[in-house]
Amino acid sequence: MKVLVEEYKACEYIPDFRGFTPLDYAGMFKNHDVVDFLIRKIWKKIKNEMNKRKKQNKETTGSPKVAKVSKDELKKAVAQDLFTCKELLLNPVLRSNLLHWSCTLNEDKFNWRLMKKMMKELNAYPECPVKPNKSRTSLHEASINGQWKKLKVILQHINRRYLKDSTHGKSMKQGAGNNKAAVKPEDPY
Repeated sequence: MKVLVEEYKACEYIPDFRGFTPLDYAGMFKNHDVVDFLIRKIWKKIKNEMNKRKKQNKETTGSPKVAKVSKDELKKAVAQDLFTCKELLLNPVLRSNLLHWSCTLNEDKFNWRLMKKMMKELNAYPECPVKPNKSRTSLHEASINGQWKKLKVILQHINRRYLKDSTHGKSMKQGAGNNKAAVKPEDPY
């Protein structure tokens, strides 16, 4: 895989006719070295593309946010050249796939701190199911693989994303209190 990506410039984020990427296949066949390699390569490409888009958007509109790609723009880009389509890097499903497959890796390969950094930089959705892995989410994978620290980070991320402005009560950092929707994971370490 390294030879294909590094020497022959194979594009590791392009899906096949089923919608599966090389990362999905590596994960399904439990090839953890390839999963780790692909996550890091794709993460770097996504970061570069997001930074480039932020810079372009700031120059044109003054806003430092990444401009969203419309369906028409994506269709046009894919029609021009699917194999170099940078717009696919901004797909939230691809970003969430990186998070999902990182939950299958042991702490020594891809630790929870690295996963937390990736979640923040890519704005990945941990609740996004991954089709090739029986529609499991990152939460499922972290639980199944006993990745308790990663599970805690995911739960905290979900709580911040969805409950920070909630009218139900306090956030997880302050304790559940009257907030029946907040989750406070226990740290077994």
